[in-house]
Amino acid sequence: PDVVQNAIKSEPIRMYPNPAKGQVNLVFNAILKNTLIKINDVLGQVVYTKLIEATNSSETILPISLQYLHAGMYVITIQNENLFQSLKLKVE
Repeated sequence: PDVVQNAIKSEPIRMYPNPAKGQVNLVFNAILKNTLIKINDVLGQVVYTKLIEATNSSETILPISLQYLHAGMYVITIQNENLFQSLKLKVE
């Protein structure tokens, strides 16, 4: 049973490119509802916030401009009632 569960399990969120310069893309493999996306710098300060109220597709690609961010490490947090995920992002 464990093999079957692992085989059909897919990542709910993918991010590319990483490291990124100029733009990063988040790919969601689910219909989103009231989903909050935040980017924090290494000091914990929020440098980007976006609320996705709803999507009607099972795969959504969200491009995020990084032009206003300095080079360094950031944490992207995606949260809704069914999901909490953090991703590390390197901006060049």
